[in-house]
Amino acid sequence: MKIKNIKLEVNLGEIERNRELTSLFAHAMCDMDIAELDSLLHEEYKYHDKSKIDFLNWLHEKFAENLDNGLYFMPVKMRYCLSCKPGNPTLLFNQGFFPKEVDGCKGQKGFMLDFKAGKISDITICYKWCNERELNELCQMN
Repeated sequence: MKIKNIKLEVNLGEIERNRELTSLFAHAMCDMDIAELDSLLHEEYKYHDKSKIDFLNWLHEKFAENLDNGLYFMPVKMRYCLSCKPGNPTLLFNQGFFPKEVDGCKGQKGFMLDFKAGKISDITICYKWCNERELNELCQMN
């Protein structure tokens, strides 16, 4: 059963800012730029269940592992979360294999982003995502 006549209020400025933050995050990750990542993250939130500084230190370690393995470039793909926050942007680096291992999982993973107050307010490691076409199909079915 579909619900009709729902008034949807969309803040286009917020959507554009979130897109910009997603792009800046992707570039900072590809450049392994901890200072830029620091500027994008909100001070008061947790990232992968870590404080901002602990998350940035964790990323720094993962970047070092990448460099130790001779990987200097991280291609990125944009996907959308299908699990904890459906529709949120999820970025896959190195086909989803960066970092190499997270919490014992060596399979594909992505960085799911959420936003508040003009900054990235949450980063969760995401294991279930879809591409834009699949997301549009899911939206049409609901």
